[in-house]
Amino acid sequence: MASEDHDFEEIDHFRFNRKKYQWKTDQGGAVGHFDLSSIQDFVKSVPGVPDLFINAYKADNLAEAVRYYMNHLFGDHGLVVLDADDHDLKSVLTPVIEDDLLHHSAKHLVDKPTNSINSLDYKTQVNSRDIISSTWKKEFERG
Repeated sequence: MASEDHDFEEIDHFRFNRKKYQWKTDQGGAVGHFDLSSIQDFVKSVPGVPDLFINAYKADNLAEAVRYYMNHLFGDHGLVVLDADDHDLKSVLTPVIEDDLLHHSAKHLVDKPTNSINSLDYKTQVNSRDIISSTWKKEFERG
């Protein structure tokens, strides 16, 4: 699981007992870096928030909060939470990303189980696609 994998508009609200609760902030950029000082009033406005979440949102940023509560909830089950915005992780993944850009290896690996799922009359929610055109591929290979 990723600690930051959302557009803010996807995660800024939820509904509980037919009421919409929404965290409003003017922050922009990577959601995982969002400062949580403004979320404290939002958390207090929600009735019955478990201590787990109150403690999680005392973190410095949203990525840390997500890691905290997901580890608490699922850590004993082997869940691994990655911070996809981590510089060292991105460096390790550079050859994988380059392979995907040039050879579409990930797409080919994903297509097989996707086709199997679809053949069983289930519908996948996400479908793979080539992530770079042949024109961009030529430019990338030239450097």
